[in-house]
Amino acid sequence: MVLPCYVDELLLMEGLKVEWRKTDSGTLVHLYQNGESRPEAQKQDYHDRAHFFTDQIQHGNFSLHLGNLTAEDEGRYTCKIYSQQDSGETVVQIKYVEHLLVSGSDESVSASVGEDVTLNCSVNSPITPEHTEEVSWKKTDKDEHILVLLYQNNKTLSDSSDERYRGRVEFFTAEIPKGNFSLRLKSVRTEDKGVYMCQVFAGGLSANATIVLETLGDYRSLLLQGSVNESVCCCALYFLRPLILLWAFPHVNEFTGNIKTWILKYSYFAEYLVLSVVVYSAFFASVWEKLLNFAEFDRAVIIFLFLIMFLCCLCKIIYHFPRVVPVYVFGSVGVVLLNSVALMTELILKTGLVKHPQNMQNIVKSIQTAIDIYNFNEDQENEAQPDSVVKTVISMI
Repeated sequence: MVLPCYVDELLLMEGLKVEWRKTDSGTLVHLYQNGESRPEAQKQDYHDRAHFFTDQIQHGNFSLHLGNLTAEDEGRYTCKIYSQQDSGETVVQIKYVEHLLVSGSDESVSASVGEDVTLNCSVNSPITPEHTEEVSWKKTDKDEHILVLLYQNNKTLSDSSDERYRGRVEFFTAEIPKGNFSLRLKSVRTEDKGVYMCQVFAGGLSANATIVLETLGDYRSLLLQGSVNESVCCCALYFLRPLILLWAFPHVNEFTGNIKTWILKYSYFAEYLVLSVVVYSAFFASVWEKLLNFAEFDRAVIIFLFLIMFLCCLCKIIYHFPRVVPVYVFGSVGVVLLNSVALMTELILKTGLVKHPQNMQNIVKSIQTAIDIYNFNEDQENEAQPDSVVKTVISMI
């Protein structure tokens, strides 16, 4: 800020003295004497903040530049000029104007569907948060501004939020006295993407900051990629492996009574009924919560596609009902044995005990073997005995 002080007639520089003082306290703000500024005479509070326009003094300009104003700088200032010809003074008053600075985030904010995200907004002002009239968060969607959350008269008015955000937004109440009006947006949805504005009204002033919520990484790829049936079968392979092996075990007839009946009649059903219900229940529980965060159209498309996939998988299971035993036997026994041989061979080769290591392809069979087993058994009679199946697997290995 410039405090003006001029003379109409040019004064002789010899013996010229100019003082700037704060009128009420008499504090020396700055001094010009003997043809130069005397910063060492200043009070420490004004050091490096108060300066003359040195090149303009010879033209009668004794104005003072006072920088980095604070509330304590408010008041009257007297400019006194002493010369061999004359002396005089002028008084200038500073009325401190409150400043209001609102800052957000310099970079865009990214979030995934279902996550919580924080949109930053801090207020830098001598005006205390208690005297802040209003803070509003709005989403600028084309020409309309959607009210996200409102803080007014020291209260958060959650009911004023648009229904799309009601119950999902909140301030960090403990941080408000520090001037922190950041917004917490919970359970982010795809339609939340856009530009958000934090607008503050305080002391008759207003300021705002904008934050961009970037393209959201959502869970649609997790829902639409891969096969749910595949996941269930993999779980069944590990959790019900002993049960399936008992079913295909040649000596199952050694079991008597209800145990044998249960193994032969219910083991396969248990795989696709009991385990599938458990796995699907966990799947639905985790997915349904995330699915609620999608737009209505996206949610309908996902449910429709899932039902089609579910029906296709169900038909496939019914069709292949009597033919899946060889696959499980090979997966439970053959693949495990091959992996063990491959691992043991690799360890031996690393120890250097073998001078002429052979190609690993001579040790580990191609995955095509599994496909051959599956195709071979499709041509067999549905009533093929389990022991013949095991012999087939062993012969092909």
